[in-house]
Amino acid sequence: MNLRSSEEIDSLLMTKPTSARIAAYLRGDSSHCYGPDREAANILMTTTPLLKEAERARRGFVIATARTFATVTRQLIVHGYGYPSSASPNLHHVTHAVHPGMPVAYLDDDPSVTAYLHRQFGRHRGVHTATAAMHDLSSLPALLPGDSADLLSDRPTGVILTGLELIRDLNPVLAGLRKHLVAGSRLAITHLRTDEMTFFEIGELTGIYRTAGALFTPRSSDALAAALKRAGYVLDEPGPATLHPWEAHNSRHVLGHRLLLGVTATVPHQIAA
Repeated sequence: MNLRSSEEIDSLLMTKPTSARIAAYLRGDSSHCYGPDREAANILMTTTPLLKEAERARRGFVIATARTFATVTRQLIVHGYGYPSSASPNLHHVTHAVHPGMPVAYLDDDPSVTAYLHRQFGRHRGVHTATAAMHDLSSLPALLPGDSADLLSDRPTGVILTGLELIRDLNPVLAGLRKHLVAGSRLAITHLRTDEMTFFEIGELTGIYRTAGALFTPRSSDALAAALKRAGYVLDEPGPATLHPWEAHNSRHVLGHRLLLGVTATVPHQIAA
């Protein structure tokens, strides 16, 4: 496959913001951002100041969860990780410290992100990158190299999905993924919590992400839990919970951040009726 460089793709997209570059800016990394991204992120931070901390908490949750999943699964698949940061370890570093050589697949629907990840990590042992929409997870084996695809049907897999607030209908995503995961596989999700947002905050988020080509979908913690249960996952305690920002190396899930939900779940040996 002839991959364009991230700079080539970015040059095509630099006239409008993207959700990945907005998130990077909110985390404090402006190296991937252009004027429209900075403008959009600054509007969001003015409207909802805690978004900056929420995005940092999201990255911290993902890294901590990857470390945990590396102890109980045979490979890790993450969708929507976004641009890596020099301020924190990346997922393959974290997993390989626990399980050397463990396959790690970075999937993203933004081709600029995928090109950048491929350039940075494509030669690392056990690392795979691919451009795929989250709905493409229903065809997950086709997105992975042969050995990793074979592992899906043989060994527990860890999957991390970030930014599900930008997915309109969770049901086909979660159910489509579930059919490829064997018992004991683990799933982690991050989702902005809208239970306590004002209508103004939700409206601003919806408008900004619309300019970035994404559809922001308000969803409560109860709705997120219900979607996971419908798809046949068993939620780990305490279920969808708000997260407090933490340092990336901290492996404990600290509760208390009102804007970001994190939840982990397990594929059971038998789906409950």
